Amino acid sequence: MAPWIGGRMSDKRKFDFRLIWLKSFLAVIEHGGFSAAAKAMDCNQSTISRNVQDLEMWLGMTFFDLKVPMRLSDEGMKFRDVAAEVVSMLESRRTLLALDKVSKKIPPESQPKVIKSRTVYRPLKS
Repeated sequence: MAPWIGGRMSDKRKFDFRLIWLKSFLAVIEHGGFSAAAKAMDCNQSTISRNVQDLEMWLGMTFFDLKVPMRLSDEGMKFRDVAAEVVSMLESRRTLLALDKVSKKIPPESQPKVIKSRTVYRPLKS
């Protein structure tokens, strides 16, 4: 168990994963820094910084070398594609679930009908 930064939770198991951590991490990369990411995500720079710190602590990794100019660490470079894939997958699943909820609210008589085709495709004769 690792202690938390700033005296927050001392037991890692009490700390739930949050999607916003991944989004903040990716925004810092995309926008080139914590302040620019905060502006793009319409929040404070400290919020972005805390989200990235929480993600680093949760995974036990360090993503950025905070030297001037700031750059991704080796761990950050390896994790970038994983984070992007996870966010993309969750966002697309959330969209599908939302569409499913909407379709369930539409009365059955108003929903589009799916008609199965009886077309049989045969190879072309040469």
